[in-house]
Amino acid sequence: MDFLFDANGLEGKTNPLELKYMRYMRRNMIFIGGWPGDGKDGEKHPYRRVYLWWNALLTNNNLIVGCLYIKNNMGKLSYFDLCQTYITVLLTVICVARSVSFLSNKYDLLFADFLKDLHLINRQPDSEYARKTIVRVHKLSHFFTLYTMFNFVLDVLFFLIPSTYNNFAKGGFNWPPPENITYEHSVYYELPFDYEHNLGGYIVVLLFNTYITLYCASIFLFYDLIVALFVFHLWGHMKILAYDFENFPLPGFKTPGRSGVSLTHYTKDEMEEIGLRLQAVINQHKYVLRYSAKISDTVGVNVAIYYIFHQLSGCLLLLECSALEPKLLISFGALTLNLTELLVQTSVIFELLRSMTEPLMRGAYNIPWECMDIKNRKLVLMLLRQTQIPMGLKAMGMVEVGVRTMATILKTSLSYYMMLRTFTNEG
Repeated sequence: MDFLFDANGLEGKTNPLELKYMRYMRRNMIFIGGWPGDGKDGEKHPYRRVYLWWNALLTNNNLIVGCLYIKNNMGKLSYFDLCQTYITVLLTVICVARSVSFLSNKYDLLFADFLKDLHLINRQPDSEYARKTIVRVHKLSHFFTLYTMFNFVLDVLFFLIPSTYNNFAKGGFNWPPPENITYEHSVYYELPFDYEHNLGGYIVVLLFNTYITLYCASIFLFYDLIVALFVFHLWGHMKILAYDFENFPLPGFKTPGRSGVSLTHYTKDEMEEIGLRLQAVINQHKYVLRYSAKISDTVGVNVAIYYIFHQLSGCLLLLECSALEPKLLISFGALTLNLTELLVQTSVIFELLRSMTEPLMRGAYNIPWECMDIKNRKLVLMLLRQTQIPMGLKAMGMVEVGVRTMATILKTSLSYYMMLRTFTNEG
């Protein structure tokens, strides 16, 4: 259980990089070039930008040769065979977008702010509730990191092994290989050499597909992981802030809760302390709004592309699985379930932010403004206006990210699938 939840992982730790799940994430983020620093003092690694450009060019090249393969085989291959390349091309689009986003300074600045400020280990708990919330977010982050790593291993295995095993079963690795053998691949490209009937060409493409599969699975899952960690820790700050609202001290600093308590005005000395508390919660709420806007600004475009991808790929994956062929079910059944799970996961995680709008508004309204002087009432009014700003992320500033958008995408994908299935049967 300690391995799963790292129950004592916060004891004696003052730096996020000392935590187990941050070390696990760092290793995987370095592989995709998503770790801005060297992991010790935050300085940028001198070869990181070269590596990022290499991966960006590689994924762009994959996108081009994948599209050429579709163009040159249109009418030659069945729709179900081409559908596999449609899906891998769409997956490559996400990889291109995320590879390019790692080159932006916005991402590096947000990541640096996360390590130095947003991460809850940097916050000194001022109440027992705050301490419990910090521990809860730590356990959630640790478990979610392990879950992502487990998903990564499964995805790579399910994507690569079926085609490799089929080629092995057909004797494709024998020398000389059987005549007229056609090698299966997890990803197809338009290349200047024969890799579907030649063993040497097959091995070259197999090695390349292994690398690109590892890279794409990493950038899919671990990009989502780092965004999830941003959201988890911001949600933790919101939970503590909502608690501070709900437990605002009453006159005489009586125990919060107005049932049976006769409210009077704060004394002059209390009024000064109340003013400082109001300024503190207003600043903390501004802090939350600022980081929410930073996350939206940094990942909003990628989330919009991600949702479009799910809209297009969902119906194609269902169509592939509907063929009910064992090899398609093994490869695309697992991919369909995993991508659907990623869509649900991303939407639910961002829904955490949206769900905090109401508790913050309600908590601000429960602050005993009627016991304050005019100066502090003005501060409460400022806070009430601030809490009217909805929390959560909007993709490209337009589409709300949450469970309602997810449900719309799933319903639309099913509708498109039925339409494509009808066209395929008629063809």
